[in-house]
Amino acid sequence: QTLWAATSRAVRVPARLNEDLSLFAPVPFTPPLYVNVEGNDDFDSEKLFSIEAGWRVAFTEALSGDLALYHNDYRRLLSQELRGGISLVPGPRPYLLLPAVQLNRNEGEVYGGTAELRWQPVRMWRLDFQVSAIEFDLDRSPGGTDVNGLTVEGNSPDVQAALYSWLSLPYGVSVYTGVRWVNDLPTQNVPSYWAVDLNLQWQLTAGLEARARIENVNDASYL
Repeated sequence: QTLWAATSRAVRVPARLNEDLSLFAPVPFTPPLYVNVEGNDDFDSEKLFSIEAGWRVAFTEALSGDLALYHNDYRRLLSQELRGGISLVPGPRPYLLLPAVQLNRNEGEVYGGTAELRWQPVRMWRLDFQVSAIEFDLDRSPGGTDVNGLTVEGNSPDVQAALYSWLSLPYGVSVYTGVRWVNDLPTQNVPSYWAVDLNLQWQLTAGLEARARIENVNDASYL
């Protein structure tokens, strides 16, 4: 068995987009409303401090496993902060303007892990089970008002699981089957779902093979 651990630090330096951006984005509203997001010459580097640890073990010749855990600490994350109130811009078609500026007033922690079991009961057949989980704990720094930046928590599934099978048959034929479950994505209004993938491979000669693959076999459009 093997135990391992690591710590790291990463820095994302400001891009030109963070300093020179001038974006006008329409917002569905009556009368017309635009959000004007400006870059900021004082935008600071975003920082990450990460700690990871893992365990790899062979229970038997046929069964082995892996476990990996991590904790990420993010500081000075990008935020879009309001700068003043709404103003009315006159013109042939007047509109409302809401100014905002890019600052570093979001922060938080992300932690999770992955577990995997590999089982090969016979030489021709192997199973691989994987499950992973992630948890976000994001918040605004003192003085921060950005709420949209925190919705990134709902862009990643907090739990995923999969079972993969590899089967080698005579005459160079092999069959792969994968079954995946992914939890919902609240921010994107995507519900949890199951997916089944199939792959058939035939090694005709040493330099020639034929392959057929179907993804999301259980999708209603296939049934």
